[in-house]
Amino acid sequence: FFFVILQMSNCLMGINVGCYLLQQGLKISAERMAEHTEVSLWGLKEGRYWLMVTASFFHSDASHVVNNMIMMAAYAPELQHRIGSFGMVMAYVLTGWGGWLLTLLWSKYKYKDMADYVWSCGSSPCTYGLNLMLLCLAPFERVCTVPRLPVWLWLWLLWDVPSLLREPKLLRAWGLVSLIVTILYGHLFSDADMSCAVWFVQYLVKVMLLRLHTLAFNPGAPQSSDHAAHFGGALVGLLLSYCYTDGCLGISHSSTECQFRTAMVSGVCSWLFARLVLDF
Repeated sequence: FFFVILQMSNCLMGINVGCYLLQQGLKISAERMAEHTEVSLWGLKEGRYWLMVTASFFHSDASHVVNNMIMMAAYAPELQHRIGSFGMVMAYVLTGWGGWLLTLLWSKYKYKDMADYVWSCGSSPCTYGLNLMLLCLAPFERVCTVPRLPVWLWLWLLWDVPSLLREPKLLRAWGLVSLIVTILYGHLFSDADMSCAVWFVQYLVKVMLLRLHTLAFNPGAPQSSDHAAHFGGALVGLLLSYCYTDGCLGISHSSTECQFRTAMVSGVCSWLFARLVLDF
Protein backbone atom coordinates (compact mmCIF):
# COMPACT_ATOMS: atom_id res chain seq x y z
CA PHE A 1 0.00 0.00 0.00
CA PHE A 2 2.72 2.49 0.96
CA PHE A 3 4.73 1.50 -2.11
CA VAL A 4 1.80 2.48 -4.33
CA ILE A 5 1.27 5.76 -2.45
CA LEU A 6 4.95 6.70 -2.71
CA GLN A 7 5.21 6.04 -6.45
CA MET A 8 6.40 9.22 -8.15
CA SER A 9 3.40 9.39 -10.45
CA ASN A 10 1.08 9.30 -7.44
CA CYS A 11 3.21 11.90 -5.66
CA LEU A 12 2.89 14.25 -8.63
CA MET A 13 -0.88 13.83 -8.64
CA GLY A 14 -0.94 14.33 -4.87
CA ILE A 15 0.96 17.61 -5.24
CA ASN A 16 -1.61 18.79 -7.79
CA VAL A 17 -4.48 18.01 -5.44
CA GLY A 18 -2.60 19.52 -2.49
CA CYS A 19 -1.97 22.75 -4.39
CA TYR A 20 -5.67 23.06 -5.20
CA LEU A 21 -6.61 22.49 -1.55
CA LEU A 22 -4.02 25.09 -0.58
CA GLN A 23 -5.64 27.55 -2.98
CA GLN A 24 -8.99 26.97 -1.33
CA GLY A 25 -7.61 27.13 2.20
CA LEU A 26 -5.66 30.36 1.89
CA LYS A 27 -7.76 33.49 2.18
CA ILE A 28 -6.13 35.18 -0.79
CA SER A 29 -7.96 36.72 -3.73
CA ALA A 30 -7.95 34.78 -6.99
CA GLU A 31 -6.07 37.61 -8.71
CA ARG A 32 -3.36 37.66 -6.05
CA MET A 33 -2.99 33.88 -6.18
CA ALA A 34 -2.78 33.94 -9.98
CA GLU A 35 0.08 36.44 -9.88
CA HIS A 36 2.26 33.91 -8.04
CA THR A 37 1.08 30.60 -9.54
CA GLU A 38 -0.16 31.08 -13.13
CA VAL A 39 2.16 31.65 -16.07
CA SER A 40 2.04 34.95 -17.97
CA LEU A 41 4.41 37.18 -19.91
CA TRP A 42 3.86 39.93 -17.36
CA GLY A 43 4.81 37.63 -14.49
CA LEU A 44 8.00 36.51 -16.23
CA LYS A 45 8.93 40.11 -17.00
CA GLU A 46 8.54 40.80 -13.28
CA GLY A 47 11.12 38.09 -12.57
CA ARG A 48 8.74 35.36 -11.34
CA TYR A 49 10.37 32.58 -13.31
CA TRP A 50 9.02 29.92 -10.97
CA LEU A 51 5.66 30.38 -12.72
CA MET A 52 6.91 28.06 -15.47
CA VAL A 53 6.81 25.28 -12.86
CA THR A 54 3.99 26.25 -10.49
CA ALA A 55 1.57 26.73 -13.38
CA SER A 56 1.75 22.97 -14.01
CA PHE A 57 0.54 22.19 -10.46
CA PHE A 58 -2.17 24.80 -9.85
CA HIS A 59 -5.64 24.68 -11.40
CA SER A 60 -8.47 27.13 -11.96
CA ASP A 61 -11.24 25.11 -10.30
CA ALA A 62 -12.22 21.69 -8.92
CA SER A 63 -13.43 20.45 -12.29
CA HIS A 64 -10.08 21.33 -13.85
CA VAL A 65 -7.95 19.41 -11.37
CA VAL A 66 -10.29 16.39 -11.16
CA ASN A 67 -10.40 16.02 -14.95
CA ASN A 68 -6.62 16.17 -15.30
CA MET A 69 -5.91 13.83 -12.41
CA ILE A 70 -8.34 11.16 -13.64
CA MET A 71 -6.82 11.45 -17.10
CA MET A 72 -3.29 11.10 -15.72
CA ALA A 73 -4.06 8.38 -13.17
CA ALA A 74 -5.09 5.97 -15.92
CA TYR A 75 -1.70 5.78 -17.63
CA ALA A 76 0.89 7.32 -15.24
CA PRO A 77 1.88 4.05 -13.46
CA GLU A 78 2.61 2.37 -16.79
CA LEU A 79 4.68 5.32 -18.02
CA GLN A 80 6.68 5.45 -14.78
CA HIS A 81 7.39 1.73 -15.09
CA ARG A 82 9.07 2.45 -18.43
CA ILE A 83 10.97 5.68 -17.70
CA GLY A 84 11.55 5.52 -13.93
CA SER A 85 10.82 7.97 -11.13
CA PHE A 86 13.42 10.56 -12.15
CA GLY A 87 12.30 10.34 -15.77
CA MET A 88 8.70 10.84 -14.65
CA VAL A 89 9.53 14.05 -12.80
CA MET A 90 11.65 15.43 -15.63
CA ALA A 91 9.06 14.54 -18.25
CA TYR A 92 6.33 16.22 -16.20
CA VAL A 93 8.33 19.43 -15.80
CA LEU A 94 9.58 19.52 -19.40
CA THR A 95 6.16 18.91 -20.97
CA GLY A 96 4.84 21.69 -18.76
CA TRP A 97 7.61 24.03 -19.93
CA GLY A 98 6.90 23.15 -23.56
CA GLY A 99 3.21 23.86 -23.11
CA TRP A 100 3.72 27.20 -21.38
CA LEU A 101 6.37 28.32 -23.85
CA LEU A 102 4.02 27.74 -26.78
CA THR A 103 1.20 29.43 -24.83
CA LEU A 104 3.32 32.54 -24.36
CA LEU A 105 4.41 32.61 -28.00
CA TRP A 106 0.88 32.03 -29.29
CA SER A 107 -0.55 34.69 -26.98
CA LYS A 108 2.02 37.19 -28.25
CA TYR A 109 1.12 36.34 -31.84
CA LYS A 110 -2.64 36.45 -31.25
CA TYR A 111 -3.09 39.28 -28.74
CA LYS A 112 -0.05 41.45 -29.48
CA ASP A 113 0.36 44.06 -26.71
CA MET A 114 -2.37 42.51 -24.56
CA ALA A 115 -0.49 39.21 -24.39
CA ASP A 116 1.21 40.28 -21.15
CA TYR A 117 -2.08 39.84 -19.30
CA VAL A 118 -3.04 36.40 -20.59
CA TRP A 119 -2.82 33.91 -17.72
CA SER A 120 -2.86 30.13 -17.83
CA CYS A 121 -2.39 27.20 -15.45
CA GLY A 122 -3.13 23.52 -14.99
CA SER A 123 -1.42 20.20 -15.62
CA SER A 124 -3.00 19.79 -19.08
CA PRO A 125 0.25 20.23 -21.06
CA CYS A 126 1.78 17.53 -18.85
CA THR A 127 -1.14 15.11 -19.15
CA TYR A 128 -1.22 15.48 -22.93
CA GLY A 129 2.56 15.25 -23.24
CA LEU A 130 2.96 12.25 -20.95
CA ASN A 131 0.09 10.40 -22.60
CA LEU A 132 1.55 10.99 -26.05
CA MET A 133 4.93 9.86 -24.74
CA LEU A 134 3.47 6.53 -23.61
CA LEU A 135 1.60 6.31 -26.91
CA CYS A 136 4.95 6.51 -28.71
CA LEU A 137 6.60 3.98 -26.41
CA ALA A 138 3.79 1.44 -26.01
CA PRO A 139 0.45 2.19 -27.72
CA PHE A 140 -0.97 -1.21 -26.78
CA GLU A 141 0.06 -0.94 -23.12
CA ARG A 142 -2.89 -1.71 -20.86
CA VAL A 143 -3.98 1.28 -18.76
CA CYS A 144 -6.60 1.89 -16.07
CA THR A 145 -4.96 -0.75 -13.87
CA VAL A 146 -4.27 1.21 -10.63
CA PRO A 147 -6.63 1.21 -8.85
CA ARG A 148 -8.28 -1.83 -10.38
CA LEU A 149 -11.61 -0.32 -11.36
CA PRO A 150 -13.72 -1.62 -14.25
CA VAL A 151 -13.36 0.24 -17.55
CA TRP A 152 -16.92 1.57 -17.49
CA LEU A 153 -16.29 3.20 -14.09
CA TRP A 154 -13.07 4.86 -15.29
CA LEU A 155 -14.99 6.25 -18.25
CA TRP A 156 -17.88 7.47 -16.14
CA LEU A 157 -15.49 9.23 -13.74
CA LEU A 158 -13.71 10.96 -16.63
CA TRP A 159 -16.79 11.89 -18.65
CA ASP A 160 -19.24 12.91 -15.91
CA VAL A 161 -17.55 13.98 -12.69
CA PRO A 162 -15.58 17.02 -13.99
CA SER A 163 -18.64 18.32 -15.85
CA LEU A 164 -20.83 17.86 -12.80
CA LEU A 165 -18.38 19.83 -10.66
CA ARG A 166 -18.21 22.69 -13.17
CA GLU A 167 -21.88 23.05 -14.01
CA PRO A 168 -24.46 20.65 -12.48
CA LYS A 169 -27.05 21.62 -15.10
CA LEU A 170 -24.83 20.04 -17.74
CA LEU A 171 -25.69 16.63 -16.31
CA ARG A 172 -29.21 16.82 -17.74
CA ALA A 173 -28.18 16.58 -21.40
CA TRP A 174 -24.51 15.70 -21.12
CA GLY A 175 -25.31 12.89 -18.68
CA LEU A 176 -27.25 11.09 -21.40
CA VAL A 177 -24.37 11.45 -23.86
CA SER A 178 -21.80 10.20 -21.35
CA LEU A 179 -24.07 7.33 -20.32
CA ILE A 180 -24.35 6.15 -23.92
CA VAL A 181 -20.59 6.44 -24.41
CA THR A 182 -19.85 4.62 -21.15
CA ILE A 183 -22.15 1.74 -22.11
CA LEU A 184 -20.72 1.64 -25.65
CA TYR A 185 -17.08 1.62 -24.59
CA GLY A 186 -17.82 -0.78 -21.77
CA HIS A 187 -19.47 -3.12 -24.25
CA LEU A 188 -16.77 -2.85 -26.91
CA PHE A 189 -13.73 -3.00 -24.65
CA SER A 190 -12.98 -5.31 -21.77
CA ASP A 191 -10.67 -4.25 -18.94
CA ALA A 192 -7.78 -5.91 -20.78
CA ASP A 193 -8.54 -4.02 -24.02
CA MET A 194 -8.25 -0.49 -22.60
CA SER A 195 -4.89 0.41 -24.08
CA CYS A 196 -3.01 3.69 -24.04
CA ALA A 197 -4.13 4.41 -27.61
CA VAL A 198 -7.81 3.75 -26.85
CA TRP A 199 -7.67 5.85 -23.68
CA PHE A 200 -6.15 8.84 -25.49
CA VAL A 201 -8.59 8.64 -28.40
CA GLN A 202 -11.67 8.41 -26.20
CA TYR A 203 -10.44 11.44 -24.24
CA LEU A 204 -10.12 13.48 -27.43
CA VAL A 205 -13.63 12.35 -28.42
CA LYS A 206 -14.91 13.44 -25.01
CA VAL A 207 -13.33 16.89 -25.34
CA MET A 208 -14.80 17.36 -28.82
CA LEU A 209 -18.31 16.26 -27.83
CA LEU A 210 -18.26 18.40 -24.69
CA ARG A 211 -17.29 21.44 -26.77
CA LEU A 212 -20.10 20.75 -29.25
CA HIS A 213 -22.52 20.31 -26.36
CA THR A 214 -21.46 23.63 -24.86
CA LEU A 215 -21.87 25.43 -28.19
CA ALA A 216 -25.32 23.88 -28.66
CA PHE A 217 -26.68 24.82 -25.24
CA ASN A 218 -24.61 27.93 -24.52
CA PRO A 219 -23.43 29.42 -27.84
CA GLY A 220 -21.92 32.50 -26.18
CA ALA A 221 -19.66 30.53 -23.87
CA PRO A 222 -16.01 31.55 -24.29
CA GLN A 223 -13.30 29.03 -25.17
CA SER A 224 -11.58 28.17 -21.90
CA SER A 225 -9.12 25.52 -23.06
CA ASP A 226 -5.48 26.44 -23.63
CA HIS A 227 -4.92 24.65 -26.93
CA ALA A 228 -1.39 26.02 -27.26
CA ALA A 229 -0.39 24.42 -23.95
CA HIS A 230 -1.90 21.09 -25.00
CA PHE A 231 -0.10 21.12 -28.35
CA GLY A 232 3.21 22.29 -26.86
CA GLY A 233 3.15 19.64 -24.14
CA ALA A 234 2.33 16.94 -26.69
CA LEU A 235 5.25 17.96 -28.91
CA VAL A 236 7.68 17.77 -25.99
CA GLY A 237 6.28 14.37 -25.02
CA LEU A 238 6.90 13.21 -28.58
CA LEU A 239 10.51 14.43 -28.49
CA LEU A 240 11.15 12.86 -25.08
CA SER A 241 10.03 9.47 -26.34
CA TYR A 242 13.19 9.39 -28.49
CA CYS A 243 15.28 9.39 -25.31
CA TYR A 244 14.02 5.96 -24.28
CA THR A 245 13.82 3.94 -27.49
CA ASP A 246 15.09 3.84 -31.03
CA GLY A 247 13.70 3.50 -34.50
CA CYS A 248 10.58 4.99 -36.07
CA LEU A 249 9.02 7.22 -33.42
CA GLY A 250 10.92 5.18 -30.88
CA ILE A 251 9.82 1.85 -32.34
CA SER A 252 12.21 -1.00 -32.86
CA HIS A 253 9.57 -3.69 -33.45
CA SER A 254 7.48 -4.73 -36.46
CA SER A 255 6.80 -2.37 -39.36
CA THR A 256 3.05 -2.80 -38.78
CA GLU A 257 3.35 -1.55 -35.22
CA CYS A 258 5.57 1.29 -36.41
CA GLN A 259 2.95 2.33 -38.98
CA PHE A 260 0.19 2.19 -36.38
CA ARG A 261 2.09 4.38 -33.92
CA THR A 262 3.08 6.82 -36.63
CA ALA A 263 -0.55 7.13 -37.75
CA MET A 264 -1.79 7.55 -34.18
CA VAL A 265 0.77 10.19 -33.23
CA SER A 266 0.27 12.06 -36.50
CA GLY A 267 -3.48 12.05 -36.01
CA VAL A 268 -3.30 13.28 -32.41
CA CYS A 269 -0.83 16.06 -33.21
CA SER A 270 -2.85 17.14 -36.26
CA TRP A 271 -6.01 17.28 -34.18
CA LEU A 272 -4.37 19.34 -31.44
CA PHE A 273 -2.87 21.72 -34.02
CA ALA A 274 -6.25 22.11 -35.74
CA ARG A 275 -7.93 22.99 -32.42
CA LEU A 276 -5.22 25.56 -31.77
CA VAL A 277 -5.57 27.25 -35.16
CA LEU A 278 -9.37 27.09 -35.31
CA ASP A 279 -9.78 27.88 -31.59
CA PHE A 280 -12.40 25.14 -31.36
